[in-house]
Amino acid sequence: MLKKLDNKIHQEKESKMRKITFLLLVIQSGIMMAQTKTVVTPNGERVTINPYANNGLTLNNGFVQLGGSLTKPTTIKTSDVNTLAISGLLGGLLQII
Repeated sequence: MLKKLDNKIHQEKESKMRKITFLLLVIQSGIMMAQTKTVVTPNGERVTINPYANNGLTLNNGFVQLGGSLTKPTTIKTSDVNTLAISGLLGGLLQII
C-alpha cells in the first residue's frame, strides 16, 4: 500500500516537473526568465533558451519589461470580462501623443 502511494506521489511530482519544463520551453520570449538559460527536458535533452524582447517590451537586467518602441501595429483586445485599466496616471489624466 505504501509503495503504491509512494509511486503515485512520484508520478505527480514528475508530471508537475514536465509541466514546468514545458512552460519554460514554450515561453522563450522571456516572460518568466529574460536571460539565456539551459534547461533539460524530461527526455534528457539540453535546450538553450535565448529570450528576446521587442514590440513594446525591453530587456532590463534579465527581466522583460513593458516600455519600448512598437515595431508593428499593435492591438490590445479587451472584453466585458477581461478589461484593461491604467492606474497611477499623473493627475488622473491620460495623455495621447
